[in-house]
Amino acid sequence: MLQAQVNPHFLYNTLDSVSCMAMIKGEVELSRTLSALSKLFRYNIHQPDKLVTLKEEAEIVNYYIGIQKFRYENHICFTCDIPEEMLLIRVPKMILQPLVENGIFYGSVNADGRRHIGICAEFQAGTERKNGKKEERVSIRIWNEREMRPNAPGAEVGQLNDYLNGRCELKRRNGGLGVLNVQERIRLSFGESYGLHYEYYEGCGEGEREEKRMVAVLELPAFI
Repeated sequence: MLQAQVNPHFLYNTLDSVSCMAMIKGEVELSRTLSALSKLFRYNIHQPDKLVTLKEEAEIVNYYIGIQKFRYENHICFTCDIPEEMLLIRVPKMILQPLVENGIFYGSVNADGRRHIGICAEFQAGTERKNGKKEERVSIRIWNEREMRPNAPGAEVGQLNDYLNGRCELKRRNGGLGVLNVQERIRLSFGESYGLHYEYYEGCGEGEREEKRMVAVLELPAFI
């Protein structure tokens, strides 16, 4: 019980202090990593149920990637392609970071010894409303350069989608509930027509090197 009562402010304030000490001693990379960890804690703890902008979500992913680059000695390549006109769209907190984390921990390491993770987003026409207008949607894809195996090694797209929709259980490893939590929070905020699913994207290579990769896809309303 005592551990549960530790003030979270104490944790990230301590991280800020240690980060400053590291900077004074010339440990620039360590200082940046500790500062990023403090920001990640702060973001996660403060008003966890509020909607945030896609810009804020992308920023917190950049902090997370910085931490993982420090851990893996820069053996992570990350790209984020979110159009500027999408940055003010509002989404539930912490829906990108768990999927990026899956790409790092369960995706393959590329031939160059690095993990290549990417995010891209685009507008899509949605279902037609009663007034005849089509609802604009946002599709966000999180991918690993090679095959991505979130949560369950060897799991196929169908299995993962069944799991996300409550039709089956998967043998989960550390943090396996993360994607299900993302799914539930999106649907709680926006309804059953939105959420997370997985699909295969073909053609990640040429000739004999062509292979499938698994892509996590978030479907969200273009809500500002």
